[in-house]
Amino acid sequence: MLGLLAFNPVVKAQTEQTPATETAATESPAPGEAVATESPALGEAVATESQTTEESTPSETTVIQETQTEEVTAPDASESPASQEELVVVEQTGDTANQAIGAAGAVGGLVAIIVFLLIFIVLIVSVWKVFVKAGKPGWASLIPIYNIVVYCEICGKPVWWVILFFIPFVNFFVAIILVVSIAKAFGKGTGFAIGLILLPIIFFPVLAFGDAEYMGA
Repeated sequence: MLGLLAFNPVVKAQTEQTPATETAATESPAPGEAVATESPALGEAVATESQTTEESTPSETTVIQETQTEEVTAPDASESPASQEELVVVEQTGDTANQAIGAAGAVGGLVAIIVFLLIFIVLIVSVWKVFVKAGKPGWASLIPIYNIVVYCEICGKPVWWVILFFIPFVNFFVAIILVVSIAKAFGKGTGFAIGLILLPIIFFPVLAFGDAEYMGA
């Protein structure tokens, strides 16, 4: 029998592997037991995280209460009587300022019109008087075109110079020549003629109501 065991390699190998298999079975824990051991710890961790999340997240009731508190404490300027009174005062002030500006503009325009009319009247009266001094009818100074004809006669210029007044740029120089000529016709020099050109509102009344006499062209 011992001889058969010694020469039977299969039986010998199984005999040697049996203790190792038993040792491995004894040392390795069952898979079910490992999962069962880890599951309670994992469940406790998940429960702890859920409680922490619930505690850190504010409830809807708390959010609504905070929103209502902000709405109650927020100042409403549109409903404040003092703010409405200030707005009314500002609007009234703006209306008053606009009315003052409009009144000032109307007064300024009226003053300008009055000044223009006074200057126009003074010039008309002065030219009328100059025509009378030169022996011409005063009413001739009021008739368009004809007053230029008479003006040329007083200055000793030909009547056809009237046509030159209808030519652009030429009429400007012709007017200057006639002013210099009328100043000389009343015994005045070039300086007085320049005054008639630059300040007619002053020098034409001086020529008309002064002691200047018409000396002829």
